[in-house]
Amino acid sequence: MKYLATSPKYKLISKWEYHLIFWICLLLILTFGRSIESVEPLSHVLIYNLLFLIPKIVATYYLAYFLIPTFVLKKRYVISILLLLFSTYLICILGRLLLVFAIEPLLKPVLFEQESLLEIITDWKALVWNYFPLIYTTVLIFLFTKYFIVTFGSLNLMIKRPIISFLIN
Repeated sequence: MKYLATSPKYKLISKWEYHLIFWICLLLILTFGRSIESVEPLSHVLIYNLLFLIPKIVATYYLAYFLIPTFVLKKRYVISILLLLFSTYLICILGRLLLVFAIEPLLKPVLFEQESLLEIITDWKALVWNYFPLIYTTVLIFLFTKYFIVTFGSLNLMIKRPIISFLIN
């Protein structure tokens, strides 16, 4: 019976493989969802979603693995809120910079005038109303998934622990 518990057949996938699966699934869902309603070619939609995944990943891991464990769970709420506001603004700027200086030049062959860095940084209304929801809905999905799996995974393990120990011994 001990062989059964240590068999490679029952090996769980690692945390990083779960993360990779999550981001690939999200990329596919966003790409095909947007390509259905868009007249743009699929390659343009894929490039847009792939490059715009960068600020989403930065925001997600910043919140999930730095801000929440370091400040929120230790009940340092004032610092948490200040860091959240500051980082949100910077990440929205990153999203806008990627759009203006990386995505638009790749996807728009026609010459056009780009916004300056100062215009991007000071246009807080566009950052809040356009980029915040676009980036942070993904963050919320990731956080919900992460804490949902952690919570129900540990409950599930608590239920199965007596069964597993019975099978191993």
